[in-house]
This record gives sequence, structure tokens and C-alpha cells, in this order.
Amino acid sequence: EGIYNELTQMLTDPGDLQRVRQAIRFHMIARFLERIADHATNIGEETILLYTGKRVKY
Repeated sequence: EGIYNELTQMLTDPGDLQRVRQAIRFHMIARFLERIADHATNIGEETILLYTGKRVKY
């Protein structure tokens, strides 16, 4: 959460255009990594279901 707040601060500071561009890139990367983690969780849940027959939710 601290990184997210720092990125938000960088995005709202119009003084340094290069920093704003960098913050946007980091924000996009963070969003994509979060989606990858969500997919990995779904794969893990489905794998457990296939092997044990039990549905788990994380």
C-alpha cells in the first residue's frame, strides 16, 4: 500500500513530467502483476479441486 500511495503522489505532482511517466509505467506494471497473481490463485484453486474434490477459496 505504501508503494501505491507513493505512485499516487508521483502522478499528482505535475512538476516533473519524467517522474509522472515513470509512475504511470510502474502503475501499469503493478496492475498487470496483480492480475497475474489473481490468475495464479485461480489455477491453484482449480488444481486443488481436481486433485481433492474440495473447493477452496483464497
